[in-house]
Amino acid sequence: MKRVLTVGLTYTGDKIEGVEIENLGLCQPDVDRERAAYPLYEYDTIIVNPESYTHFLFGKAGEFSNELYELGKLKGQNDRYDLDSAFDGEDRRKEMEAATADGATVVWCLSEPKRANFFGYRETYLGYVAPKVTSFVKRAELLVKKGRRMGPVDPDSPFARYFEVLSRTGSWSLCLSDPGEGYASIAATPEGYSLGGQVTLGTTMGWLLTPPTLQEAQNQLVRDSVALEKADLVHEKYHGIFLSHTGVDKPFVRQLRKDLLAHGVEHVWLLVVD
Repeated sequence: MKRVLTVGLTYTGDKIEGVEIENLGLCQPDVDRERAAYPLYEYDTIIVNPESYTHFLFGKAGEFSNELYELGKLKGQNDRYDLDSAFDGEDRRKEMEAATADGATVVWCLSEPKRANFFGYRETYLGYVAPKVTSFVKRAELLVKKGRRMGPVDPDSPFARYFEVLSRTGSWSLCLSDPGEGYASIAATPEGYSLGGQVTLGTTMGWLLTPPTLQEAQNQLVRDSVALEKADLVHEKYHGIFLSHTGVDKPFVRQLRKDLLAHGVEHVWLLVVD
């Protein structure tokens, strides 16, 4: 059974065979046990859309999600919803690192930071629980736009169908103007800004995509994310390798060479040592 966590978006489509989808938030269990996600390393696929503080704390939009003073209103509703009480970002960050190290597929949706000065400087990028992704988005110059048309989309990308839905429904809102290193774009706007791509920032790896604006797009994003296999994301490709061996190990080494070639290693050389 593949376990999927959606934070800040929901799946309402047909049941996916062999997949269990949970829509939960990143708040601490002692604040709201029913709405708190399990440790992130328990999931095979994680999709995070920190559109508002409520989105990433409790999993979906709430009555204050569109409010300028969302944090203050959350605390006024329940003192335990104070961000410092409800959210342990360091703990969730460690869980995310463990999840990616184990090969989980992680998709981060672009979002506006919605900065707030409430008992200290805050922004919704906390919901990424991945500091390298936060820094990358800031460097890449996020643009807020109102778009209907798209430019080129990589047809071999695992999210090609997601971008097709966005294009067909005529609705996208966020893009990156200058992504830089550590990012391979898979979709663009007509003027060349990136609507999504694969990020490889040291050991932090995943996908960074423009967020879904309609329910149909949310459903497709989940389906495309679930279809990804763990090995597609976490294993770097070796372009060449030497196998040094003695004559007695020849059968084993020749089979190893075949296996390496079959798994994408472009060149495997054999070196016999007497």
